[in-house]
Amino acid sequence: MRIDGSMRSEFPDLVDEQDASARAQLAQNEASLDPGIRAKFPRPLVDANTSMNAAFARFWANLLGEPRYAVPFDALGYSDVAADLCDSLGKVPDSPERDRELISAWADRLHLNQYFHFQQHSLDD
Repeated sequence: MRIDGSMRSEFPDLVDEQDASARAQLAQNEASLDPGIRAKFPRPLVDANTSMNAAFARFWANLLGEPRYAVPFDALGYSDVAADLCDSLGKVPDSPERDRELISAWADRLHLNQYFHFQQHSLDD
């Protein structure tokens, strides 16, 4: 989402293509709300994935000025977590050096901390 925002301001000639791509992704994400699909996976995984999709929907709903994209996720109770995830985008500075901080903030909010760790690598390895 941070890259989407940067691209939008740096490459205004591509806005129509970017919007079309985002709308396609929004439709795909909304399709994943189907109860039959959700029932095939463990609840914690579904909740984490749906929370991220809800944040994506909220981000694009605001950017496109079309709140309808967030409605299905809000209706399922993901409004607060989507808001929290989007808020963290604004709280963590938008630079590659701070990506770990943003990832950690999202993992903490989504209760995913235990499933990953960061390992320092060197370009000389």
